[in-house]
Amino acid sequence: MSETENLLKMDSSKEAFIRLLEHVINELKVHKVFSSESTPFKRNGPVSVTNEHRFDIVISGVKHMTFAAGGTIKDIMMEPGDVHYAPPNNWKWPVWDSFHEMSSILFGPDYIRLTYINYNKYTEYFKTHGALIYYITSNGVDQAGQKILSAMQLIAQTGKDSELNNLFMIMLRLTLDCLIKDEPCINNRSRETWHKLVNYLNNNFYYPINRAHVAAEFGLSPSYISRLFKREGNTGFNETLRNLRMEYAIRLLSDSDMNIKEITEQCGYLSDTFFIAAFKNHYGVSPGQFRKQSLQSRKVYAL
Repeated sequence: MSETENLLKMDSSKEAFIRLLEHVINELKVHKVFSSESTPFKRNGPVSVTNEHRFDIVISGVKHMTFAAGGTIKDIMMEPGDVHYAPPNNWKWPVWDSFHEMSSILFGPDYIRLTYINYNKYTEYFKTHGALIYYITSNGVDQAGQKILSAMQLIAQTGKDSELNNLFMIMLRLTLDCLIKDEPCINNRSRETWHKLVNYLNNNFYYPINRAHVAAEFGLSPSYISRLFKREGNTGFNETLRNLRMEYAIRLLSDSDMNIKEITEQCGYLSDTFFIAAFKNHYGVSPGQFRKQSLQSRKVYAL
């Protein structure tokens, strides 16, 4: 057990994550913020993509991370105080080959999800299911926080990561303030389960999973999962999974040179025929037509 874990005594309580943020702000401090771009893509396996702003903070040890930046794929060993920032729809690929402690902060539309992982202690469960220690706030950051996140996303697009440090420290303090003021819902168990399921889909949509598979993984009934998504989310289970796959397919068609068979595999489909049909039903055009239109639009824009 590391000195940091002894000091913070991490669990899934609000108080534990308050201590964690205070430790990062006052003692660990932020050394460098790295940021992801959307391209180029790593071709030899699936990558992690979310629709939210996500920050990974190394607490102790060394965290191996790969991501796109500066027109190439970066492969770095992050040290305590280093932060990786993935703007919405930009990818990263965490590598689990060195012991470390880390915390992630994910800013959703109406919540903040904070997690803690100690790679010295836990099994590979969290690689597909997410962190076992986490806290979800009842509300998201205020309008000022949203503007800062938007500014960080714009700065990340310029590649000037050195300018992100100060803004990230402001976001940490806003997050701490939001956490201190948070009043957890009494009956929030179902919403926590929904968050776990959404997180699982975000981490695994590029595999050929379905509702029955996820139900078995979590020991839930498929019908309960359907009811949960209708009650807690804006879209049903199948629609949520399909949207993740279709959004990723758009990015691969627009920003990579992968062929349709490769994209089919990357998006969790077993048959390129089925993938093409699903894509056309979702967007109204075939993947090949979309790629052709995208290339034509770029040529016009270049002119």
